[in-house]
Amino acid sequence: MSYISAVIICKNEQLTIGRYLRSVSRYTDEIIIVDTGSTDKTLEIANEFDVKIHHYEWNDDFSAARNFALSQATSKWLLILDVDELIEDEDILLLYKVLESNKYDAIDFQLSQFQVDYSNIDPKAELQLPNVPALVKQKMAVIRNGVQIRYEGCVHETIVHQQRSPQGLNSDIRCGHYRDSATVVSRALYYSQLESESLTKDKTNSNAHFNYIYNLVLNKMRQEAAIAIGQLEFIDEHYKSRFKDLVLKMHTFGWLNESSALKRKLEG
Repeated sequence: MSYISAVIICKNEQLTIGRYLRSVSRYTDEIIIVDTGSTDKTLEIANEFDVKIHHYEWNDDFSAARNFALSQATSKWLLILDVDELIEDEDILLLYKVLESNKYDAIDFQLSQFQVDYSNIDPKAELQLPNVPALVKQKMAVIRNGVQIRYEGCVHETIVHQQRSPQGLNSDIRCGHYRDSATVVSRALYYSQLESESLTKDKTNSNAHFNYIYNLVLNKMRQEAAIAIGQLEFIDEHYKSRFKDLVLKMHTFGWLNESSALKRKLEG
């Protein structure tokens, strides 16, 4: 069995796929690409590398595509990054050190988010984490193959443990998420549309509701956020702390009516 499989889903990622593959090909043994319908040069670039390409008919469900991708990997460890996410070079040795300890089933990275204007960057140039403040969050980026983990949710996927919860590590491994500034708004609108359609089918899914409202707030879509808060009917106890943080975030934006409305939902 090989050691590390990089597993990605992609569509029309010609600006980022080459840089991603140059990075992961240096420290992984297998690269699984699940393409959901690229019409640009994504596959042409990918075929310049030693990769295994699978085609998946897109059905507006990121979790379904990601679960299919995971099922194709054969290595002991599965690296689950998006094509615009890169591990810092100096942290690759740290990744190997953690894996070789063999103590954990799942490993979180420290993900720093930045917006990048790819139109002004040579696709073959390397990217480095800018020395500026960034939104940092944890991301489960490596799992042991065979651990019963699946993704659920059509967008902003949630990890579900089908059997026991895996033994996890919140590591210090750093990863940069270099979002394309030209597509941030259009992607946010598309994701919001998928989430909105999903929520009409399941009004009690607090995780999906939180992700939906959170991303509306993050992308300053105030009117849409107000509507989503008004439609919120149920908040599971396990998610109330996250919604409370969201109340504070909206308050800092000056969204007083919206933050008050969400606070009333929490207290009701």
